[in-house]
Amino acid sequence: MSKQLTPELRFPEFDGDWTTKSLGNPEVATFFKGKGISKNDIVEDGETPCIRYGELYTEYNEVIDEVKSSTDVPEDELVLSEEFDVIIPASGETVIDIATASCVLKSDIALGGDLNIIRPNTLNGVFLAYYLNNAKKRNIARLAQGISVIHLYKNHLKSLSLNIPEPDEQQKIANFLKAIDKRIKLLKTKKEALEDYKTSIMQKLFSQEIRFKQEDGRDFPEWEELTFSDLVKINQGLQIPISERYTEHIPNSYFYITNEFLKDTNDKNYYIKEPPQSVICSREDVLMTRTGNTGMVVTNVEGVFHNNFFKIDYNESLNKDFLVYFLNSFNTQKRIKRLAGTSTIPDLNHSDFYKIEINLPVFEEQAKISRFLIKIDSRIEILIDNIFDLKAFKDSLLQKMFV
Repeated sequence: MSKQLTPELRFPEFDGDWTTKSLGNPEVATFFKGKGISKNDIVEDGETPCIRYGELYTEYNEVIDEVKSSTDVPEDELVLSEEFDVIIPASGETVIDIATASCVLKSDIALGGDLNIIRPNTLNGVFLAYYLNNAKKRNIARLAQGISVIHLYKNHLKSLSLNIPEPDEQQKIANFLKAIDKRIKLLKTKKEALEDYKTSIMQKLFSQEIRFKQEDGRDFPEWEELTFSDLVKINQGLQIPISERYTEHIPNSYFYITNEFLKDTNDKNYYIKEPPQSVICSREDVLMTRTGNTGMVVTNVEGVFHNNFFKIDYNESLNKDFLVYFLNSFNTQKRIKRLAGTSTIPDLNHSDFYKIEINLPVFEEQAKISRFLIKIDSRIEILIDNIFDLKAFKDSLLQKMFV
C-alpha cells in the first residue's frame, strides 16, 4: 500500500497528493557553491552585503530579509545571490547544526565559501527553506559526512527526496509561516527595546538623575553615602564533593545551587543531605557569584549554595528588591568585575565586596523604585512568555504541515 502524500494539517482550499521529486531534479533546483569571504573581509558599511556560513547558526532563521554583514571585496571575486536562493552550510561541527537552511529574499548578496546554494527553478524558496529546516532536517543530517569536521556536499543534497505541493499551496504555506516569524521578530524587538529602556532607567534612578516623590508630593530625603560594610554581612558557600551529592531528592536533603544551575542548558540537579545551617538559603535570601562568572545575582530559590557564591545578609534598612536591582545595575556590575580582577578565573574577595559604595535612599523610596522596576520586568516576562508560546505553536505546525 503506497504512502499517502498529504499533510496532517492543510489549508481547506487544497486537496490531492503532493508530488515526490528529488531535489537534484533539474526541474526543481540548480546547485552552486559560495566563494570565500574571510572574517577579515567583513567591514562596517561595506559596498556589498554578505552572508558567511557561520552566521546561519547564530544570526538567521529560515528567512533572511535583512543582512547583517558587508564587505568591500570586489564583486567580480564574489558569488552573488539571486532572489529566493536557499543556502545550507557545507561544513560544520555537528550533523544537526549543518542541516540549517535559509532563504535569501534579496538578489546581489555575497554568499561566502562553505555555503551550498540551492537555486529553486519550480519551487518556492521560502517553502523549501522551511521544509528542509524542519521536516527534512534529520534526513539532511544523515547525508552529512565526517568526524571532527562535518561536510555536506551538493551531491548529498541532490539525492534528497521531497514531497511537493502545487505552487499555490507552497506560497500559502510560506506566507503563513513567514507571518508567524514576523510576529515572533516583532515581539523580540519589543522585548529588546524594553530591556534597553530598563537598563537606561536603572542608570538614571541609581545616579539620582530621576527621583520619585512622596505620596503627598514632597521630596524624599537625600540619599546616604555608604558602603556594603555598613549594610550587609556575607558568608561563603560550601564545596561538596561529588561523592556526597545525590542526584535525586531524599529526606533531609536540599537542592544544591551551583554555577551550573545558572545555565539554561543545565539538565542535572544535585541534592545535599544534612548540610551545615550556615550554607542553607531561603527564597528571601540574596546570593551572588563571587568567582568565575562573577556578579550574577540569584534570589527566590532555596537550597544549599556552593562555594562560588556569597550569601548577602542585609539589614532592615535595605529593601530586598532594591538590593537585587542595585547589584544588577550597570555601574555596580562594572565595579564588581573590576574588583574581581582579569585573571583566567576572576575572584571577588570579602574585603573588596565590602568596599562597594552604595547611595541609599530611605526605605520608602527604595520600595517605590523597586515597584517601578518590577512592573517593567513583568512586562518583559509577558513578552518572553508570548515568544515562547508562539515558537511552540510554530513548531507544532511545522510537524503537521509537511509530508
